[in-house]
Amino acid sequence: MRFVVKGAEPACLTQVRREVDRIVDDSGQGLTTADWSELKDCAQPVRDALAFEQAHLCAYCMGRLRTTGHHDVTNPSGMKIEHFVPRSVQPAQMFQWSNLLGVCSGRTVIQQGTHDTCDRVRGNRPLHINPARRPPDPAACFSYRRDGTIVGLSPEAHDDIVTLNLNADPLRNARAAAIAHVQKELRRDDTVANLRRLHRQASSPNTSGELPPYAGAVAAYITKKLRARGVET
Repeated sequence: MRFVVKGAEPACLTQVRREVDRIVDDSGQGLTTADWSELKDCAQPVRDALAFEQAHLCAYCMGRLRTTGHHDVTNPSGMKIEHFVPRSVQPAQMFQWSNLLGVCSGRTVIQQGTHDTCDRVRGNRPLHINPARRPPDPAACFSYRRDGTIVGLSPEAHDDIVTLNLNADPLRNARAAAIAHVQKELRRDDTVANLRRLHRQASSPNTSGELPPYAGAVAAYITKKLRARGVET
């Protein structure tokens, strides 16, 4: 995971929340999970805003986010709007921007079978590390091995890895490939200047507002390399 700086919510979400509050006041009943359908035409602006503030990466696995129904191997069904605190647990937070994240479809189909991750496998189980809240800093809660394995640096982080199935083979292999690409670059030029350049690519969105997939794993790998040379990022 990487830290997500929450920006301003879409104006239509504010309007939806006001309308839902009015309905709740008139009915005298609290929100239920069924009220999520009130999002209606605001769903796409919410997806777009979430993707933008997350540099078009899934808040959990850091795979590429597609805000439309684009189909590919890593994201067969487009992105989903995720509630960090599930709707069934805290319906009152259903339309709170601070509780919303953008996540991938959570399903990867490869020759070896179907792998469910992220929101799809989580269900309503609680999570400890919130990508959009400090402390703790989400990026400091995990480390990555060269084979792409993600390691929790606390019991809570370890539990979240298990809950989200973040070491599923497709994710582990994708992170390993991203790290291998950096290793190839460093075999060509392993100077501190090039390490800093690669770190910027993995931590600063490009002109389209995007980071490369699994950028958090790459940034962590390069940070280790820099620190081994006594250089802080």
